[in-house]
Amino acid sequence: MTPKILLASGSPRRIKLLTQFGYRVIETIPSRAEEALPESHEVDEVVVDNARLKGREVVNRLKTEGRSFENDVVLLAADTLVALDHKVYPKPSDMAEAEQFMHELGGKAHRVLTGVFLQNLGTGRQHSFCGVTHVTLVKMTVAEMHKVWEVVDPLDKAGAYAYQDAPNIVQEMNGSETNVIGLPMEQLAEELPKVL
Repeated sequence: MTPKILLASGSPRRIKLLTQFGYRVIETIPSRAEEALPESHEVDEVVVDNARLKGREVVNRLKTEGRSFENDVVLLAADTLVALDHKVYPKPSDMAEAEQFMHELGGKAHRVLTGVFLQNLGTGRQHSFCGVTHVTLVKMTVAEMHKVWEVVDPLDKAGAYAYQDAPNIVQEMNGSETNVIGLPMEQLAEELPKVL
């Protein structure tokens, strides 16, 4: 059974990935949950916790509205963070921070982590997992960064970069390419049956 996806996000990248891989996105409901940043927890735990928070907030709204679903509808929520060693790079707050992020990440292997929360909206069955990809960016001058940002909004991207819009900034990648775009699709195909 191929599930129908209710996406707890308005991310055009995630919608496109799901559609490209043959999933039917029946609805998008961006979550209003507040994301946390790692303090005492590991980054992989935090992205999963954030995805779970986002998903449960949408599920609670659906319940409040009295909506019910068949067993082939799965809610999907996700959260992506970039981490270098123990430092986390969320979406930058301004262009100066975006420059700082790109300067620090350039030439160094870092991790892109996406936490995913799934809930079957018919049965209530839940499952979470985390995708990890190791990425090394090209070292760039400030002028080169600004050239990239002509096609990418760095304030809307974890770590201030978007691989899908500027693949030439990546020097090396080990792991799922789709994870760096926003969802580890190969892993999703393996994990989805756990809620069906």
